Amino acid sequence: MQHLLTYCALPSRLYHLTEQTYNFVLENKHAPLHPFKAFEQGQAFGDNGIFGRERVIEFALRMVGICDQLYLFGISDGTLQETRKALDLNIPVKLHIERFDLDWRRYYHELKPKYPFLEKLIKDNNLTPRISKY
Repeated sequence: MQHLLTYCALPSRLYHLTEQTYNFVLENKHAPLHPFKAFEQGQAFGDNGIFGRERVIEFALRMVGICDQLYLFGISDGTLQETRKALDLNIPVKLHIERFDLDWRRYYHELKPKYPFLEKLIKDNNLTPRISKY
């Protein structure tokens, strides 16, 4: 098995899953590059940090470019920017949203007009984007 440098695309609303997603990558015998470990959320980084959201996303997109693959753990505007960057660079994207993001369907419907690739990605991974009425 080849060990791959794996970018961990996790929405900030799921920050509490940082360790769990980091360990998930390790359990799969890959090396995690997790933006929340590289840029700890707080006074410097995060939506209200001194660097600002746009600059931190720029840093994250640069990190995507050095990775062998991207694990998408949840859907948000930021993680979809990271995913688009990976796809543009022909970096494989693996979805783990059903395991880690219980609200992914809601964000899918909100963001799919802005990110046209998302519909194909969901379909190619045999995920059902319909929101259950139950």
